Amino acid sequence: MSYLINPLKRLFDFQGRATRKEFWLFILWLFVFSVPVSFAIMFICLFIGGAMFSDMGSQQSMGWIGVFICFISSYLAALLLPLSLRTRRLHDIGLSGWWQLILLVPSLGRLVMLIFMLIPSEKQDNRFGRVPAGILKQTPEAPACQGAPADTTGRPC
Repeated sequence: MSYLINPLKRLFDFQGRATRKEFWLFILWLFVFSVPVSFAIMFICLFIGGAMFSDMGSQQSMGWIGVFICFISSYLAALLLPLSLRTRRLHDIGLSGWWQLILLVPSLGRLVMLIFMLIPSEKQDNRFGRVPAGILKQTPEAPACQGAPADTTGRPC
């Protein structure tokens, strides 16, 4: 459950790293609940827009401005919600969050970002932070063991 709550807690936190599991579980949760939430927001916006100025005759179109503002604000919230999570996911593979600007390139940008989001986490600390919990940290082998054959018992040097 922390994979769903943690991205919401860190909504405006663009520092650190996020694992693949955290990213994809949150995206799945976002898509599953976005449809019912979108219908609820649409209903509320239409209700508010219809209630504002409905009896003022020539100003009836002013109610649709309220609907438009409500839709735009909910759309922007949906776009900004995964922004920090994508940044932390890019940090996890060793890239800067500025790579999200590639999404401005039609079609190709989304494909590249999808590939980035599928790349496994770096297994060592990087410039963006420590290895997240749940990722096995890779430790370098001792110099004496590199290239040395196993002994007669089958154990490595």
